[in-house]
Amino acid sequence: PPQAEMADRLDQLMLVMFEYTQSRCNDLTAPDSVSDMFPTLLLVFERSILSTYKSKYTQFLIFFVCRLRPTYPDLFVDRLARLVCDDSNTVQLRQSAAAYLGSFLARAAFVSDTTLRSALDFLLQWIALYMKQHQAVKETGGGDVALTHLHPVFYSICQAAFYVVCFHAAAFQSKVGGVQFLSKFDWGSIVTSPLNPLKHCLQSVSAEFQRVLIALHLVEEPPRSDTRTSSSVPAAGRFGPDHATDGPDTSVDN
Repeated sequence: PPQAEMADRLDQLMLVMFEYTQSRCNDLTAPDSVSDMFPTLLLVFERSILSTYKSKYTQFLIFFVCRLRPTYPDLFVDRLARLVCDDSNTVQLRQSAAAYLGSFLARAAFVSDTTLRSALDFLLQWIALYMKQHQAVKETGGGDVALTHLHPVFYSICQAAFYVVCFHAAAFQSKVGGVQFLSKFDWGSIVTSPLNPLKHCLQSVSAEFQRVLIALHLVEEPPRSDTRTSSSVPAAGRFGPDHATDGPDTSVDN
């Protein structure tokens, strides 16, 4: 079938790229060859992959390269964060960048704890500032529908932050200062905001995040339970990685 042939051809092309990248990394006569290639790959990712509908495999080229040098994950995370927060970008691109950022921070084992905390801190500061700027929001007129259309990027960034916390909940609990780091953020204000991010993020993420908040004692009272999924955040796999259906290791001790 044509689709099978196309898939096989893509597999072969990706294998060529993996082998080529690895060979350049191992080329001791040209130690900067991968460094010269990385900015180009970032540009290709931004222009061709980031907004590709249901991209499932091609993005692993950039993930593969990120693990080759300790500075690459930082550069990739920094670029995604800049794309997410740049108001000149389209809403779709910013939402896709948020999905990739959340998934990468959660899933990439080679991301350092310092980078993880720095990125999470950045996202939560952005969320706090956004809520401050929109503290007079009221669910009037179009109600939930109006909110989802007015604040889609906010909900995507919240979902990314919630997902990262869920995925690393057990690690934060086991590491010295982990829960203390999370405790410095005002989670109560976030989940009780008139923007109601728990209600407008994917239900699977919102439900697990509420459980983690309670288990780690990050809120004084359980968040409100109205978490019906809205349409502001793209469903899993629509753009970017399928992170919303992954099963993070969130087992924590109460």
